[in-house]
Amino acid sequence: MYQATKHMIDLGHRSFGLIGGPLSYMTARERQAGMLDALAAAGIGEDSIWIEQGDWNIGGSYTAVNRLLDRAPRPLALMTVNNEATIAALMALQERKEQIPEEVALLGFDEMLWASAYNPPLSMVNQHPFYIGTAAAELLLARMQNPERPIQQVVLEADLIVRKSCGA
Repeated sequence: MYQATKHMIDLGHRSFGLIGGPLSYMTARERQAGMLDALAAAGIGEDSIWIEQGDWNIGGSYTAVNRLLDRAPRPLALMTVNNEATIAALMALQERKEQIPEEVALLGFDEMLWASAYNPPLSMVNQHPFYIGTAAAELLLARMQNPERPIQQVVLEADLIVRKSCGA
């Protein structure tokens, strides 16, 4: 999320909204922290940052997006932390007839097969679920073969896929 936020900053965005997830989840906390760290490094203050927590579902995220879009002033760059939040953002923006990226820039988290076919094509963070699943399966099989094996943590890098929805 740090890399994605930095990209948005480099494009000139200065007012940010995040549709986050429940902070009881480590991934929600880490993604939010990555965004906030990038904004702080760029000198963008709290008066230009709005965060609403979704619930990892489309319904809760949709409500959170609308809370952000109802603010005055409101964020002009919107970021999401998962597929459901991205879908919710698209739904809310379409209902309001908001133009992406002309009126609101959008950058999502979790690449979706159809993201490049959307108009405009969606910029996304891709955390490579296939590789995550493969690593998890390998660790599980190794643990099943040797239950005394020490717990191992694997961290895989995510990639930013730049398309047109953020104004690039």
